[in-house]
Amino acid sequence: MPNDKIGFLQRSHWLKLLLELIAVFVGITAGFFFENFREERANRIQERKFLSSLYSNVKSDSSEIRDYLNGFKENLEIAGRTLTIMDSTRVEIDSALALLGILGYYSDLLLQEATYESIVNSGKLDLITDYSIRNDILSYYQNVRFVQNVDQVYNNYIDNFVMPYLFEQLDFLTGEVSDQFDPNGKDFRNVSIAYYTMVDAKVDLAGKLDSLNHQLLTSLMPYTQ
Repeated sequence: MPNDKIGFLQRSHWLKLLLELIAVFVGITAGFFFENFREERANRIQERKFLSSLYSNVKSDSSEIRDYLNGFKENLEIAGRTLTIMDSTRVEIDSALALLGILGYYSDLLLQEATYESIVNSGKLDLITDYSIRNDILSYYQNVRFVQNVDQVYNNYIDNFVMPYLFEQLDFLTGEVSDQFDPNGKDFRNVSIAYYTMVDAKVDLAGKLDSLNHQLLTSLMPYTQ
């Protein structure tokens, strides 16, 4: 067989192998890009579902936070008025009774955290690609934890100090105070100051949380449409 024919056959063989390799490479690359595209599309769909569900949770939180904040603002005003009187003159029994009536007030901030817990526990927080939204989410729930921790301290104080004091000073059936109750005494003053300090902290944190709630709702709004 002539050498030029042999060379042509060899070149054809290698060309065929090269084309097959190229076809395999293109197929693998196309499959890789298609799989990435499919996975990215699935991630974006899941991200939108997460953010839409999170919006529903945070929107539900809004009224809970406002009720919580307004309730403790009222209590703070009552306690503040009584402390102002204590600082300048003698406290009358009516003013003291107004404060005694709120000292045992419990209120936990019960928010909708199911979606956030699901995202965090599944390790899918990175699905949220918008850094500013992710930062808003983390800031919001970090402050939720702050409020809940203050709630726990506050409730422990009510359980361990305020309620025993109220049981000594009040008849819960008639609402009358005991003969030993002194609205200008050290015990009532100390309980009132501690109560005011804790409620002031609760109002401050709840106010910040209310602002963060509004900010997060604004950030999440586009994902509900």
